[in-house]
Amino acid sequence: MPVNNIMIVEDEEIVAADIRMSVENKGHFVCAMATSGAEAIEKAGLFRPDLILMDIILKGSMTGIEAATQIKDLYKIPVIYLTAFGEDNIMQQAKMAEPYGYILKPFQDRELHIAIEIALYKKQAEARIQKVERWLANVLKCVGDAVITSDNEGRITFMNAVAEELTHWKQEEALGKKLTEILHMKDMDLSNLEKHLVESVITEGLIINLIEDRVLVARNGIELSITDSVAPLRTEDGETSGSVLIFRDISERKRLEEEKALLEQQYQQAQKLESLGILAGGIAHDFNNILAIIICNCSLLQQRPAMAAELVPEIETAAQRAAELCRQMLVYAGKAQPIPTKFNVKTLVEEMGKLLKATIKQNVSITLDLSEDIPSITADASQIRQVVMNLIINASEAFGTEQGNITVSLSIAAIESGQVEKEYLGKEITPGSYICLKVTDNGCGMDEECKNRLFEPFYTTKFTGRGLGMSAILGIIKAHNGALQLTSQQGVGTTFKVYLPVQSSEPVGDLLPHVSLMPWQGSGTVLLVEDEPQLSMVAKALLQALGFTVIEAANGQAALEMYQKHVKYITLVLTDIGMPVLDGYELIHELKKLNPELPIIVSSGFGDAEVTARIHENIAGCVSKPYSFDQLREVLKRVVEGVVKR
Repeated sequence: MPVNNIMIVEDEEIVAADIRMSVENKGHFVCAMATSGAEAIEKAGLFRPDLILMDIILKGSMTGIEAATQIKDLYKIPVIYLTAFGEDNIMQQAKMAEPYGYILKPFQDRELHIAIEIALYKKQAEARIQKVERWLANVLKCVGDAVITSDNEGRITFMNAVAEELTHWKQEEALGKKLTEILHMKDMDLSNLEKHLVESVITEGLIINLIEDRVLVARNGIELSITDSVAPLRTEDGETSGSVLIFRDISERKRLEEEKALLEQQYQQAQKLESLGILAGGIAHDFNNILAIIICNCSLLQQRPAMAAELVPEIETAAQRAAELCRQMLVYAGKAQPIPTKFNVKTLVEEMGKLLKATIKQNVSITLDLSEDIPSITADASQIRQVVMNLIINASEAFGTEQGNITVSLSIAAIESGQVEKEYLGKEITPGSYICLKVTDNGCGMDEECKNRLFEPFYTTKFTGRGLGMSAILGIIKAHNGALQLTSQQGVGTTFKVYLPVQSSEPVGDLLPHVSLMPWQGSGTVLLVEDEPQLSMVAKALLQALGFTVIEAANGQAALEMYQKHVKYITLVLTDIGMPVLDGYELIHELKKLNPELPIIVSSGFGDAEVTARIHENIAGCVSKPYSFDQLREVLKRVVEGVVKR
């Protein structure tokens, strides 16, 4: 058993000797003696006893209470008072030194021993608590998050080093201050912060996310993005004794996220430009072929006018192909609205195969194996075209300088109920009828890591396999309720299978277009605004053929004057966008100010999305250049009949 040092402060020599004998007879105590308060203070500093037995009434100028108070302040040594007096006023004074106990004289040895044992046990318990508190304080100082504790009044009781660093308040300055005096949140009412603390945390005992991604304004004015939570502090009895606020600085994380988003945007744009470059090369090749057809047929028509019935349809077909190529570019560049339409996938794949044969490396060949009974589907043709193009282009990059072949096949695939067929990510493909597009190459293949990461946004393996727009492909397929399968082996090659659902109502093959028995005719006056003389002449002839009277204007300013002059007669306006003096956007704005109900049809070669995004007024319709007689008629019919119904 350890030996404890006890100092007895007693000015009565006989009483002091009696107490010493009683204590030392216990066997594990060593006593030191003092007869005055001053002597007790001096010896307490020299010997540092474990416990002091202090008489309250001492001879001399210093009482035992005064001596005990100084010893407590200087050395933190516990005291038990010995007194022959039990008056209330003396006991109240004695409490100032926070004694470990009182013994009234005369006392029995057993009373003294019990008081000493309790005091020493209490001292040991306090030492253990202090050790735990020091350990906890060190832990809180070392954690990476800021920690602030407060009492039930919201006054700060502790701040760790991180909290000091982020708020620029020292703990000694902050102790006792309200939490709302230390934490200043940008664009946040401090009364709401205090309300959260008092009502939600302290009163109701809830753990809450107090501030999610808010801005902390530190004492020095620096602004930090933080995220935090606050929880109640509880006593051993479960009573709430305050709250603990934990928050962290996420400014660097937000900065990195913003940088990442910017880099991803730049990379995405670079990918699109690269894709556009490849697509533009193919379109230039195909476009020149189309122009050759048109020019040659026009030359032949001049030489042989009698062949007009045979040659004009060829010229028109070639022109329609040229218009479709331009529309593809506009859609791919985001300048036209992608609109789901009914189309034949076989025709689309054939066109893309021919287009890409002229643009990919000469060491790579493309073989088409397309079934004849492929049905039409309703989907976004431009996006399906992008899937076909990207799969073929990425397959071509698997060969490097080696000779290789890409096989593109198209077939009908039926997945029966109960048949387990899984897509790329392991999800079962919904039973039904599908068009299966398969793109196979005998190139370098992919390892497991590449296959696992292939469809991650912005992941690329350029110059070693794939990477161009693969995440976009997966997104398009999912948007069409389709599925994708991938098999690849290094040194053998890669196969992609794309499943596109066939609408049950769609028959095999293309539907015959509906032909009206009675061609529609309009009436009234159209203000035609077009700065290209040849196009204006053709458009005027088409409008007149449809039964309209036409007033022409070569620019927006002239059109505005014409409208004001003939306002009583003009039924609707058909206007170009890119014009001198006053462009189409300004003309629409001015016309709508004069007559908000005036039907206006926009005709432009910029692309529908580009044009409509810049028009803030209501327009009646859009017809993209180049347009056919049938397309113009349908737009005019819809607008005129809509006006009549109103």
